[in-house]
Amino acid sequence: MDFIIRAFYDRDKETLLRLCFESGGCSATTSKFVPRMDGLKELIDVLGSSNPARLMELIKTEDRGSTKYIFRYITGISDKTTICLEKYFSGMLSVFSKDFTSRIQTSGIVEIEICSA
Repeated sequence: MDFIIRAFYDRDKETLLRLCFESGGCSATTSKFVPRMDGLKELIDVLGSSNPARLMELIKTEDRGSTKYIFRYITGISDKTTICLEKYFSGMLSVFSKDFTSRIQTSGIVEIEICSA
């Protein structure tokens, strides 16, 4: 995966990022967990068990009747791969909610805040 990203990132970054987003959405759409928000935790657990991440977690928070989820992905990857994975995870999570904020903390760290639909 890293080889593909390095090969195409500088040639056509926008197309690569769009493909990452669409691939994330497709992978979530074909899972048995869609579109239930409570299924999101199960999906993250399944992905985490088959992923070389140092940390892949989903934290549920509630404040004044509003439910939010914080998704964190931490691994030792390059800046370009981090950006592509952020798009992939954003696409995946967009199946569950259109109301989310994505942040790349630093190389290898993606954090996405998702509001319940």
